[in-house]
Amino acid sequence: MRNVSAGLLFSFLVLGFGPPASAMTKTPLPPESVFVFMDDGLLSTRPNEVRYMVDAKAADTVISSLKNIGSDAYLIPSATDAGTRLIGRAIKNRGGYFFTQERWSFVDSVVNGTFDCARFLSRRAPLLRQLRTEFPGTFRGLHLLDEPVFADLPLLGAMARCVRGDPTLAGLDLYLNLLPLVTIPSGFHSKDNISYTSPAALGIDCGSGDLIHPSWLLGHQQLYASYVDQAMAQVRPEFLAFDFYPYVAAWGQSCVGASRVALTQNSRFIESRTGTKTEAVFYLQNFCGTSGQGFLCTPAVWLNWSSALAMASGVRRFAYFASNDFFDANQYFNGLLNTWNVPTGLYSEADAWNRANARIRGILAASNFVSFVSPKIGILSGGVVGNLDALGALGGDLSSGEYAGVDGSRYLLVSPNQLVAPGIWTRVHLNSWFSKIDQYNPRTDSWTDVRPGGTAANHLAIWFNQEQQILIRLR
Repeated sequence: MRNVSAGLLFSFLVLGFGPPASAMTKTPLPPESVFVFMDDGLLSTRPNEVRYMVDAKAADTVISSLKNIGSDAYLIPSATDAGTRLIGRAIKNRGGYFFTQERWSFVDSVVNGTFDCARFLSRRAPLLRQLRTEFPGTFRGLHLLDEPVFADLPLLGAMARCVRGDPTLAGLDLYLNLLPLVTIPSGFHSKDNISYTSPAALGIDCGSGDLIHPSWLLGHQQLYASYVDQAMAQVRPEFLAFDFYPYVAAWGQSCVGASRVALTQNSRFIESRTGTKTEAVFYLQNFCGTSGQGFLCTPAVWLNWSSALAMASGVRRFAYFASNDFFDANQYFNGLLNTWNVPTGLYSEADAWNRANARIRGILAASNFVSFVSPKIGILSGGVVGNLDALGALGGDLSSGEYAGVDGSRYLLVSPNQLVAPGIWTRVHLNSWFSKIDQYNPRTDSWTDVRPGGTAANHLAIWFNQEQQILIRLR
């Protein structure tokens, strides 16, 4: 399990060039589907808790609850063979997909600093082969070692080659979550020293998000580039995730400007390195501390804001962390469900987020990312965006992502760089005239004509809502 208290932040993206030709044909994950990192409360000391990895009724309850908030892809916990099959049946019955946790099989297979493929195939592969037979289509792949450091990457590469080189395992997807950009430099080299760096250390002003010392951020990005590039070259995962949790002490509400810079930089950085068969995954902060650990409970409006910036940066796949309340470093954290598998307040907020965003994720997933615009960091225009109005109520403090639809439409996802109250407006200037300009309403799943005067236009005015994002369709 990841070291949450040490400061897992935001990391994401994937790299994969697809399974070998011998692999079975796979159905793509539904575009609206959300991953969920599952925790089964094994370290909990609360009485009478129901462990969903050993109780079939509890397993069905948990999967049903998570599916209701958009989850179809489950990163299941380490478990016995019987526990894996039990939760696998619940997932299969609900039409989902699962990835087995391979942290301990990886650790067991590293002998004298080398990944021993024969040892892995003899000790772990028998179960994986049985799962492919028992759960065809449902057992999707392997969840690799979470947040690896530099030294782990060649070993994970050897593991990936081992899996893909075995005819009975080839075609399984690999899911890898990397450390985020804001990890302190030494944290990329030692798991004993993983924590957040501060906005100031990256040369970013906490409140405004202004780059006070651009060279500091550039130097840190060069370190991160080496880390991500090595992960991609070695592992080539089909799903590459990142987990920047902005609502925490060192960043949090008082440093929204810095969080925006870090989030968009990390998102854009990894998105630019993905291939056509690769998906980036952005972890949502669906946990919070219960005794002043600094991780704040996240209402839907906060989730909307962070996911909108990620989508403006090109990311369209998301993951919940975490499924249940859990202990980490002797601290108790709330998750989407408690240890009795009852939905918490965080579940309700995730439900509101999913209802507001599911259709938008689907639309953008079927489109190609084109460009990102954010005047605050010096990107003033893009494909169809001439500029984001510096004279409006937000003074141009916005970000937008442009997508090209398969039907020829252009989509703009526009988000404020800081949380705004509903009703705040701004103007978007376009590089071309469009005969049709529509705005999406997630509450009614409908489009509304927003052309000024109802005629062809090269600009439009938009009013933000509590979703902290506006989706525009241009034709």
